[in-house]
Amino acid sequence: MKRSSGAGTLSVPCRFVFTGTGAGLFSELIVGLILTVLTLGLYSPWFICRLADWVARYTRLTDHRGRSVNFAFVGDGGDLFATLIVGTILTFFTLGIYSFWFSVNLTRFFLENLVAEDTNGGEIEISFHGTGADLFARIFVDYILTIVTLGIYTPWMICNLHRFYYENTRIHTDDTRLALTFTGTGGELFVTYVVGYILTLLTLGLYSFWFQVNLMRFTSGNTTVTTSNGSRYRVDFTGTGAEFFVINVVGIVLSFLTLGIYYFWFLNNLIRFQTDYLEVDHAHDD
Repeated sequence: MKRSSGAGTLSVPCRFVFTGTGAGLFSELIVGLILTVLTLGLYSPWFICRLADWVARYTRLTDHRGRSVNFAFVGDGGDLFATLIVGTILTFFTLGIYSFWFSVNLTRFFLENLVAEDTNGGEIEISFHGTGADLFARIFVDYILTIVTLGIYTPWMICNLHRFYYENTRIHTDDTRLALTFTGTGGELFVTYVVGYILTLLTLGLYSFWFQVNLMRFTSGNTTVTTSNGSRYRVDFTGTGAEFFVINVVGIVLSFLTLGIYYFWFLNNLIRFQTDYLEVDHAHDD
């Protein structure tokens, strides 16, 4: 297995680029969609893996010098099928308690089957080290508090979830390790939620697009990447609510008028929006 120095192959600022097209997505998934319908959903794990691979293959992280990290997804539909069946059954019979282990297993499946390779052909490995027991210990009290407070505690639970998944994700090559840190606070997210819900209600739902973008910006803006040599980088999302609004309105209308055919182009535009506005730059201490 050939590796390179990973983080050193790219200079910052760098950004994610998505090059997929609606026509490409249509040709890639139309058969899988038909099979999913004909099998009453049984084919969905293979469909999901095919979609994940397609998105990964057309996504890259690139810097201003033209160097990049390319991605691929190698997960197997059969493995995902087994994970979903076992997880669903055990979650049902344990009255939801197994959902913590189920969530961790799904996260590990998708992260550890994501392959990254830099311009020099060096592999960048991604692994997940969290366990269901760890997640249960970290989040169970949050679930209780969320129920007791009628949902008010939700922002704090969301931030703790982000921290758990970030802390247990490892990205590394031979000589470089990248650690993810989430710095968002429940109080800050609570304000975003309150303002977002109020404005969404007052605008009869129109503000929901800006609300969703603010949530994307909150998550990205509070994500810090630290290398093993101490360098720190921050992720930013620069998309706007107006752009997201146009994509959704056009997508919904054209999908309706074309009896669903345009949905592949709609989905492609949503993926591009959530990818192309992600940037990585040096983190600046306040």
